[in-house]
Amino acid sequence: MEKFLFPHPAKFRDTWDDVHVKMPCSSWNLFPVEDEETRERQNKSRWQLITETLNKEFTNQSELKNAILKYNASNAKKWDFTALNLYCTKVLEPDSAEHLFDSLLPDMVQLALRASELCTKPIPLLKSGMNHSITMSQEQVACLLANAFFCTFPRRNSRKTEYYNYPDINFFSSQTPLTKLHITCEGTIEDDGYGMLQVDFANQYVGGGVTSAGLVQEEIRFLINPELIVSRLFTEALDHNECLIITGTQQYSKYTGYAQTYQWSGSYQDTTPRDGWQRRCTEIVAIDALQFKSFLEQFRPEKINRELNKAYCGFARPEDQSQNLAAVGYRELGMWCFWG
Repeated sequence: MEKFLFPHPAKFRDTWDDVHVKMPCSSWNLFPVEDEETRERQNKSRWQLITETLNKEFTNQSELKNAILKYNASNAKKWDFTALNLYCTKVLEPDSAEHLFDSLLPDMVQLALRASELCTKPIPLLKSGMNHSITMSQEQVACLLANAFFCTFPRRNSRKTEYYNYPDINFFSSQTPLTKLHITCEGTIEDDGYGMLQVDFANQYVGGGVTSAGLVQEEIRFLINPELIVSRLFTEALDHNECLIITGTQQYSKYTGYAQTYQWSGSYQDTTPRDGWQRRCTEIVAIDALQFKSFLEQFRPEKINRELNKAYCGFARPEDQSQNLAAVGYRELGMWCFWG
């Protein structure tokens, strides 16, 4: 298993094009700076600014906010940090807040700044019409999510860039505070769905509102299995004949409730077996349904065909014999079901 312990290639391969994720540590990640003496504008390394800014000590959420906005100055009037403020001032106990700023955030900073060391191979963008797979270690996913938390990914904060058809990845990009939620049912797909193909009733932009105001079926799964969030970095909006299959994510959190009554209820020890690549044996398929303006519209033949084709994309495995296919599990409000 040693071949999976170290990133490949050994050194960071710097790529800046339209078919790969533009990484924050790229030498092409530049921003204009005006010289105080000559008043001339020069391009400087944004990664250097990110490194210098994040390597400072933070004692409260305001200092963290100001640091993030230092290398995202154009979004200072657009971004809302209400959720972060509420979390630090209303949710955390004093001891937990001290741990956050003294230990957890510094560790996250160091993990984020190892991007060129851990994520050495260019990450391909999963574009519409493409049949492709991406394999990452949990450490690589954690590094990318740490960068997403600190909002370091370039060109992802505007719908006017080449990422107009991709979901948000930088965390603080919504002016709507997170809400709460609640559910009442016996058993859940994440607890009782081992060995099944677990359905994420997805938004066409995978993850839906997980980094903004959403807290229903898809967003909950992305929160308790946060490694799923990294799929938003490279997955274009799903077309009618496309799905996204994610294998190996780990559950880190327990929860209660649904929608307005959602609450985090503690850490979760995931005991799901691992496969030969050391991935958790959890397979999740993201498929998005159509939205209908009227009840009868969903029964039009072309709409039925679309939904059947979408389910086929998600569930069919032409390379596997039918007797070897896993049952399909899905969850709706108040219940979760599966079929074989």
